[in-house]
Amino acid sequence: MVKSQQSKWLGHLAVLAVYIIFGVNPNCSKAVVPEYITPEAYTALRLFVGALGFWLISLFTPREKVSKRDMGIIVLGAVSLYGTLWAFAEAMRYISPTYVSLISAMSPLVVMLMAALFLKEPITTRKALGVFFGIAGALISSSRCMATRTTATSAPCSVS
Repeated sequence: MVKSQQSKWLGHLAVLAVYIIFGVNPNCSKAVVPEYITPEAYTALRLFVGALGFWLISLFTPREKVSKRDMGIIVLGAVSLYGTLWAFAEAMRYISPTYVSLISAMSPLVVMLMAALFLKEPITTRKALGVFFGIAGALISSSRCMATRTTATSAPCSVS
């Protein structure tokens, strides 16, 4: 196989792996939060494991000098990441993974609209159709769960 074709397939496999993790994440989170671990501890654990992973990777990569200006941006990013992860874990107390998946399916729409607004990126028919079919697929796949929902915090298709 040609090198560029092999890289293309590795890229596709990496994206598939990420989306499988994204799909499993709400169910696993709902299984442990808040029953076994608080949202704050869950968030801290996720950040610690992520930091450990990046530290291990850094052992095999060349060192780079980070400017003081960039350190501020890194700290701001870390605080933002903590806030996002904490809000996700806190939401697991109140909603089912089905709703989390539906909200996550809206991400491409938000990105497309923000790119159009701030970067003046045109919204093409192809992009709009892609977003439409992504959201439609999420709605169809979760419609049975939403139609037979029993309580505010659990659905038959979720871990309660």
